[in-house]
Amino acid sequence: MIPRAVYDEVVAKGVGQPGADEIRDASWIETHEVANRSVVARFRAILDAGESEAIALAQEVEADLIIFNEPVKG
Repeated sequence: MIPRAVYDEVVAKGVGQPGADEIRDASWIETHEVANRSVVARFRAILDAGESEAIALAQEVEADLIIFNEPVKG
């Protein structure tokens, strides 16, 4: 499960980059819209859109684990 911002960052903006085609074509990866935009806005002060939406989505679905592919800034 990934938020829309991660999909856009990896697939739409990352055309030709490693992983872009794999994410786009993976049937087991679900892309979700984040409902609580205020959570995203609060995290955007220190994180980029993908990480902010990932945290918000994890809260919404009560996920046990979040995996980031890069160091978190801040």
